[in-house]
Amino acid sequence: MKRPIWDSKSKARIVLEGLQGRSVASLCSEYQITQSMYYRWRDTFLANAAQAFETSTTSRR
Repeated sequence: MKRPIWDSKSKARIVLEGLQGRSVASLCSEYQITQSMYYRWRDTFLANAAQAFETSTTSRR
């Protein structure tokens, strides 16, 4: 059986579910991922969260 390839939106949705209080064990069971994979995604998500608030440096003319 092939492992699913997760896109960035799906990873973000799963991580947000965990950050909102859902247990990691139930998330991993439902989406058939390992807990270490979830925590890797979460760490990457949180490390790059500041980019969501960055503004473009190009001026609009």
